[in-house]
Amino acid sequence: MSGDDLVLVLRPGAMVRPRPDGLFVRALLGEKFVRSPHLAARWSAVQPALTAGLAGLPVGLVSALVDTGAAVLVSPSTAASTVPWHRYALSWAHDPDSAIAAVSADRLRVTASAVESATITRSADRWGLRGVEVRPGRGCTIEHSGGPANTVVVETHGHHLVLRLAGSSTEGCPVSSDLSGYASPTRGIAAGTALLAALALSSGASTGWSRPALPVVVDADTLSLRAGDGWSSR
Repeated sequence: MSGDDLVLVLRPGAMVRPRPDGLFVRALLGEKFVRSPHLAARWSAVQPALTAGLAGLPVGLVSALVDTGAAVLVSPSTAASTVPWHRYALSWAHDPDSAIAAVSADRLRVTASAVESATITRSADRWGLRGVEVRPGRGCTIEHSGGPANTVVVETHGHHLVLRLAGSSTEGCPVSSDLSGYASPTRGIAAGTALLAALALSSGASTGWSRPALPVVVDADTLSLRAGDGWSSR
């Protein structure tokens, strides 16, 4: 696909506000001020044309939006898609087209107990995911065609649940795949986050999205998440 076939779309959640001396950009990847009165003056006229292709768009505007992560170049089909996980890829993936193609070609195999299976099944349905195979088993394990090195497991670790890659080292408290001693909300949050982590792995290291970065710790008291890259959420 040539550059002329691509369209520039604002990432979901991105905000661009014109000011007299430039554009203020706030996106999921950060925020930045682009000093350019010319771009600010043209923003309202150019914005409706973003999804009509690149022809005629100012080069400076394209560079500013892409460099700040507020916009991304994608195929028209990706730009028009309303599938929830496609929209997620548009928000986070470095190359949404490649990430969507990689996940679509993959097949996630989930082995989980009842609480985790129910959460993952509901999440897959809500996100419009296909090719997720769920079978009964102990704990929660999600593997895909990338092989054992890309298998996400959920384990107990003291008072927390920990999501990590199978085979990665663990330190401190003994770990177990028996999650039955934890409340359903904690287990549900861990399972849903494990699904996101598995999708990130499927989407590709260089083209896909990277959050949440493993390992992820789920606090059983506060239901908060803490990831290996410092990312946290409540």
